[in-house]
Amino acid sequence: MFCRGLFALFLSLGIISSPREKQPQQARALYPVSLISPGQVSYPTTPARAGFVLDVSDDPNGESEGDDMILKVLRNSRSEQPLAQLKFASTYGFFDLTLVDVTGDGIEAFFLVTGENLGTNVRQERLTVWTRSGKSFRKLLRVPVSAYCGMFCHWEYERQFVDVNEDGIIDLRLVLKVEPGKHADRSLIPKETVREYTYDKQAQKLVRFKIK
Repeated sequence: MFCRGLFALFLSLGIISSPREKQPQQARALYPVSLISPGQVSYPTTPARAGFVLDVSDDPNGESEGDDMILKVLRNSRSEQPLAQLKFASTYGFFDLTLVDVTGDGIEAFFLVTGENLGTNVRQERLTVWTRSGKSFRKLLRVPVSAYCGMFCHWEYERQFVDVNEDGIIDLRLVLKVEPGKHADRSLIPKETVREYTYDKQAQKLVRFKIK
């Protein structure tokens, strides 16, 4: 997460086993590649929505050059007026943006990871999930996904897109990864190794999944 690079966008289906079951079971999964640098990518028209161009660029009016950015949804690459836009900031300019349909309506949600704080061993990241309706963005979830836990110790929740409750809709699974250092503070490491979220239509949010 702490590096810039070229971006690509690719969606594929695969098989992943559920850690909740004693015996591995097949579950539908998506393996999207993130957009991690300013640029544009086109999304073709689908039965659920019109095609659009996703554009991420530096915010010329931002307070911190390279850290303040604008996410724009454009009708096409020649459009000057965005259909919708969302300003965000991420320290050192490092961010991670992935689009996945987790509501089941065929329209992708925006999974945006941004960083906070500057300096050695203090940067932490949060995942905010947005859904777009017309010109507006609405928040579905906001959770911490990485931070330091002492000198040379870093933890991160790896994001996986899996149908965890086997209802045909892709969900969010967070899996804890830890790089422990000699001076790790275990109290700063999350206790939960796996966290899963499914979309609640009534609440219109991503909520923690619990086995009934």
